[in-house]
Amino acid sequence: MIYLNGEFIPKNEAVISPEDRGFNFADGIYEVIKYYGGKPFRYADHLDRLKRSLHEVQINFEGCDELEPVFQELLEKNGLAGQEAGVYLQISRGSQTRIHRFPEGIEPTVYATVFPFASKWDQLRNGMVTEGSHSSFLAVKNAMVHTHPDSNLILPGITKKVVFEICQANNIRVIEKGIPATELAGMDEMMIVGTGSEVTPVVQIDEKPVGNGQPGSLTRLIQDKFFERTRITK
Repeated sequence: MIYLNGEFIPKNEAVISPEDRGFNFADGIYEVIKYYGGKPFRYADHLDRLKRSLHEVQINFEGCDELEPVFQELLEKNGLAGQEAGVYLQISRGSQTRIHRFPEGIEPTVYATVFPFASKWDQLRNGMVTEGSHSSFLAVKNAMVHTHPDSNLILPGITKKVVFEICQANNIRVIEKGIPATELAGMDEMMIVGTGSEVTPVVQIDEKPVGNGQPGSLTRLIQDKFFERTRITK
């Protein structure tokens, strides 16, 4: 079962117009939310990012605050309530005869689906390590965490935000500065973090071990503290 424009319907019965601007122009946004034990993790942060995304591309959708019960019902209808699961939401500008300017007075297309999303216990830009294809990248050197600062080049990561909170609570210094690719070999630890990746140690790059080739102690600490937080509602 999926959710489409106010209805819960079987996925094979879903119909979206070929005039939908999401199809014609990729004119839309998406958000992915992780559920642990049936509860959304950092839902308010995801909602804030969703609203910001809609604002930035000027899609007028007023129903953001009513989505949480929709997601819960969708999980229940798919037998995923109470489990580790993901919610994928996509909102396009809506359907209109193909024109390049933003049309006025059309209703956004709202689509959501859910899927099992079990826990798990790169990209270079101008020679700098910025992020992974769907995750944030962090490295550790001399017990300090290094990561590229948020900018127009990367997606602000909610899980990275949580990691920053963990670091602050545990007196771990965070340095927000681009990491040259040439300095990766000298890092003690590395990790990727994201809604799907959670906190995943990186132990090898290009067949070369990171540090001693095992998950680092600081990465493990952050990972443990992260999973402690996923057992707390919102």
